[in-house]
Amino acid sequence: MTEINCFLQKRWERTFPGEIEEFQIIQAKYSEPHRYYHTLKHVYDCIRLLDSLTVEISRIEVETALWFHDVVYDPKRKDNEHASAEFFKSHRVSAIFDTEFRQRICRMIENTACHLSDQSIDESIMIDIDLSILGSSFEKYNEYAELIRLEYSFVDDDTYRNGRKKVLESFLSREFIYSTPPFRQTHEKNARNNILSEIKTLSP
Repeated sequence: MTEINCFLQKRWERTFPGEIEEFQIIQAKYSEPHRYYHTLKHVYDCIRLLDSLTVEISRIEVETALWFHDVVYDPKRKDNEHASAEFFKSHRVSAIFDTEFRQRICRMIENTACHLSDQSIDESIMIDIDLSILGSSFEKYNEYAELIRLEYSFVDDDTYRNGRKKVLESFLSREFIYSTPPFRQTHEKNARNNILSEIKTLSP
């Protein structure tokens, strides 16, 4: 078992006691062969970043949303976020929590489709964590961009460049990429620089 898998299994057992068989289902979903970036490594990075934050949030809610936010991921479909929310609702772990908790988790997951939130600090932090890769180091960002391209290897270069540029430019058009002060302070500048750099590589 890799270090990442070992960490995640122990974390799952701590967060959702008695549900180890359900972890194996999650593990299999994030290990699908068409995934390169949206893997267990992404979940691991998100949870480790969550652990490093000192902001006051409902950590169980944010962590649960992070576990499930990309559990359904197929770059050929347009409803991954909705499907992931539905997967969570049908998953045995969701039965641990009350209806309002489940609704909040589903909203967090679905809002990763647009990566915008005006609902709560919990939701905003969760989305900022998911976007943290944009404000990472230049080297890490470039690796991320390469992995995303691999996930869209079924798309020709011109189509990919045009679609990717639209996504990236939509982030730059916002007043802020990140919703919360901690991420604006630590990630905003790098994110804009990284995105501008990638857009240059996508231009003919």
